Amino acid sequence: MACLCQVYAYAQDLAHRIPEDAFAVVSVRTGHFFNLVDVADFSTSMLGTKMLQAFGKEAGIPLTSIEDMGVDIHSSLYYYTRQTDSIWYHTILLPLKNSSQFAKGFGGGALTEADGIYRAEVDTASLGATVRWNDRLAVITFGSVVDDFFYDEGVAARYGILQDNYGDTYAYADTFDNDGYTEEYADEYVLPPYEGLDTTEVVIDTAGWDIDTLDNGFGWDDSTWDTAATDGYDDGYWSQYETNRRKKDSLVAVWVGAYAEQVLSDLPRQHILNNASYVQSLDKDALVTAWVRNLGLIYDQFFLSLLAGRYPSTSAIGFGSLQAGVYANEDELTLKTSLDVQGDLAHSYARIYDHKINRKFLRYLDSDSLMGFFAYAIDMEAYMEEFPKMLGKIYGPMVGGYEEEIHIGTDILALLLDEKAIGETVKGDALFVLNGLTQHEIAYTDYEYDEDYNVTEVEKTKTETIPDFLLMFSSDNHALYQRLMDYTVNKGVGTLDNRVYALSHRKLPAPLYVTYRNGIVFLGTAHDQLERIASNRTVSKASRFHRKLLRQNIMTGFLNTQQALGRFSDEELSALEEHIRFKQLFGHLGNFYFRSGKMKGNTFSGEFVAQAPKDFSNALQYLLWLVDYASNDRR
Repeated sequence: MACLCQVYAYAQDLAHRIPEDAFAVVSVRTGHFFNLVDVADFSTSMLGTKMLQAFGKEAGIPLTSIEDMGVDIHSSLYYYTRQTDSIWYHTILLPLKNSSQFAKGFGGGALTEADGIYRAEVDTASLGATVRWNDRLAVITFGSVVDDFFYDEGVAARYGILQDNYGDTYAYADTFDNDGYTEEYADEYVLPPYEGLDTTEVVIDTAGWDIDTLDNGFGWDDSTWDTAATDGYDDGYWSQYETNRRKKDSLVAVWVGAYAEQVLSDLPRQHILNNASYVQSLDKDALVTAWVRNLGLIYDQFFLSLLAGRYPSTSAIGFGSLQAGVYANEDELTLKTSLDVQGDLAHSYARIYDHKINRKFLRYLDSDSLMGFFAYAIDMEAYMEEFPKMLGKIYGPMVGGYEEEIHIGTDILALLLDEKAIGETVKGDALFVLNGLTQHEIAYTDYEYDEDYNVTEVEKTKTETIPDFLLMFSSDNHALYQRLMDYTVNKGVGTLDNRVYALSHRKLPAPLYVTYRNGIVFLGTAHDQLERIASNRTVSKASRFHRKLLRQNIMTGFLNTQQALGRFSDEELSALEEHIRFKQLFGHLGNFYFRSGKMKGNTFSGEFVAQAPKDFSNALQYLLWLVDYASNDRR
């Protein structure tokens, strides 16, 4: 929880203009950003150059510094999104230092001013955004319609939206006349204009912030009808789709313009700083913080779009708010995240992820030579016990009248599963170790044709670089392992040599080797390594950092970039250098790793860390260099 002084500091900036019901908020602490990166250096970087070019495009004014844009680069800026029943609003709040300089960016069109709010004529729907500003603040807003808002026939008719008819794409030619609507709905809606929108005529409910759902509040009449929008109804589905799209774009233009002016002129009745979850996401040390109110709602919206709005029920996936922060210092660039879990499924997730990786795995991890690893640990027995219940809770509400059938099916599934036996066979933890890259001669079949087009099979070989890996997972079911290995021998794809099984098949690029020891199944590409494991002759040493990373987290990954670079042959590096400066790009890069810990309370947390090379004073400068390098060939 942020301290009160921190909340107060944030309350002094633009956060208090964000409504409390915002769905997602991103804040950029530009002051902290420019403590790490010089303004002049950023202005000449690719990202800064693109920003200056885009800002001065309409005015035709060359800008040399982002300070010339009139934006206060030492105050935080915000992006937030908010949904009503009909539209998603996407809004950027920019603190201004010099509104006159900011206005120069719109010199290509005339500026108008009313009640202290400035508006540029270049703000048309074709630009996809609306810009309004006063002496202290600029509001940039764009929107996207909520498609299922128009699934209702009455709403669709009010706004002149034609309902989809997949059975007969020409059916609407008989339903709608040349004016684009039936007499039944003639008095119930009007179609918006496409040009010359006057948002000053929009009736705005400043108390409720619901300007998009007004009935006939836009001042439109038949004289504003764009007849071109209704031409071509007889052309079928795509003509109908294009007509609907244009109408929706016009609606969005009106709603967005009015909303931007409202944000600029009025404060919401309740702002986002009243939300404890959002306040907790704030961190004065972060460059960027992001907060999402309900990740489960995104999941619901995805399935709702797949089901075309047929079953608009809310699932019980259990995901709540998501919080994230980006941090940079002299050594590392870090992304930290946390996810709240709500409802009945919190108990299920807590049981499933209450597990640690098998400590015996660490004996076979050689930190000095490995290229990378990936590991996870779940309680498989708990997972199999909770899975049927989770399946019913998550998907039951999303299938309409079939919820009872879903629950019956999951109950039957629970009866069929032997959770204890499955948990003994695959305990739920695994460690994948990437030792390196090796070249193998691989045989393949090619085809040659003579002059009469008779085909002849020809066996050829080619050299491919294949990962050299070792996979370990815990299993107490040695009997099943033995039966599977005996089966491979009986089928001619497996051979046994000194307690190591070699698996070969024409579809495998190289043989795989398998052995079992001390409750662990080993699968790898190096016969010598598997033989040492089987005979208990392994000599490896995991570093303290790797031990801690693996033992204290339920999921983790690690990549040693220097080891990775060293595993490429000179020939392969030469080939890469023809396309990118591979050594310069990765030669001095530090390690990457990520980790996710157990649930604490009702929260999952994790982080991704990238170490910065020593050639740069901090990780943010290196990140900007990477962006420059990816966008330009500066050889």
